[in-house]
Amino acid sequence: MGVLNQFADKCRRIVPRELVRPVAHQALDLPPGLPLVQADPVLIEQVLINLLRNAADELAQQPAGQPRQIRVSAQDTGSGFVRLDVDDSGPGLAGRTAEQLTTPFYSTKPEGMGMGLAICRSVIEVHHGAFDAGMSPLGGARFSCSLPVWRADADPDAGDDPDDDADGAPGR
Repeated sequence: MGVLNQFADKCRRIVPRELVRPVAHQALDLPPGLPLVQADPVLIEQVLINLLRNAADELAQQPAGQPRQIRVSAQDTGSGFVRLDVDDSGPGLAGRTAEQLTTPFYSTKPEGMGMGLAICRSVIEVHHGAFDAGMSPLGGARFSCSLPVWRADADPDAGDDPDDDADGAPGR
């Protein structure tokens, strides 16, 4: 389990380090009091680093004078999940879907291996979360990760066995 608010301090250190290319504006909107989430903080940090690097790569291709913005935000969805969004003002998804972008070995970069977003999605899904991509209010891409809120009565290992039924009984 981890606290997304703890990522605020890490983000403040990671964002400048990961954004080697010039970005005019970086915003971090992680409100205080977000609930605990069921997640491995190291793995979620790696997801965030990958999403920030991808955003920086896209912004580096923006023509001079175009806005270069990245925003990392989080919010309690009110439905048992906390959503983390990484938005940029780059060229957007160009009609590509989250499914296509997270397919292993699919890359939009000439030097890309096509594994970064596939790994991000796998990490989020193994935490019983959801990974999505769409249009950002900044005009570029938005990548969203939803992670389940931690419950004190939850067994940390519950749900890890895909053969378990919803009631926790072994699958048949």
